[in-house]
Amino acid sequence: MNPELTGAAPKAAAPKKKSNVGLIIGIIAGALIIAGGVVAAILLINNANNGGGEEGGNQEIAQDVSEPYKNDKAYFIKIDGKTFTNQSKIKDLGKVGYNYNSRVEDQNVPAGKYMIMIGGGSVSNSDKGTSISITPYNDGKESVKFPEAKLGKVTITTSTLAKAQAEYEKMEVYGGIHLGSTRKDVVKAFGEPTDSHEYEDYKGNKYEKIEYQDKTWKEFEFKIEDGKVTEIVWTNYGELNR
Repeated sequence: MNPELTGAAPKAAAPKKKSNVGLIIGIIAGALIIAGGVVAAILLINNANNGGGEEGGNQEIAQDVSEPYKNDKAYFIKIDGKTFTNQSKIKDLGKVGYNYNSRVEDQNVPAGKYMIMIGGGSVSNSDKGTSISITPYNDGKESVKFPEAKLGKVTITTSTLAKAQAEYEKMEVYGGIHLGSTRKDVVKAFGEPTDSHEYEDYKGNKYEKIEYQDKTWKEFEFKIEDGKVTEIVWTNYGELNR
């Protein structure tokens, strides 16, 4: 029956149900934004931890620089994933399990000097059966004890022991170069050597030593045998000549 003819009030239209789609989309979008923020924060923290924190003296680590042997930011070495620079102290190596001989703990390193030590110039990791040759370096104006001296030189040499060799090959310098890298890898990272010489050991085996050296006693040296790196020497006494 037509309500206009009967005078009856027309029935109100049933209210439309509100859709929750927009609300749901909004919640999902908000969750994604929050999740993205958390991921970004984690990445930033990880980058900070891998970028030369306390061990590296908060020094920025260079990734792609020309003539890295002249660049302080390229003077670093990674051991067990931790970064050490020319500002790191010998005692910092203890954080990755490498400790000095207790008999050199009280030895003084004079101001403005580096000190080659007989029998004490190394740190060892007893758990991994490895050791690294080091030279303490003091660019300050007062003498310091051996543990407080900076890393002036680090030498990593190939080992005949498979377990030790595997640990040494994890240690890296600029460009990701490590024991076992090829000569081509080194040249790609560092450019053409500033010096190169061929030698012969007592067994008659020939090898090459290539150097990247700045005028200020800063140097990377690589021993090459059969086209591969078998020794890395990282040196920085540069502050003494500036």
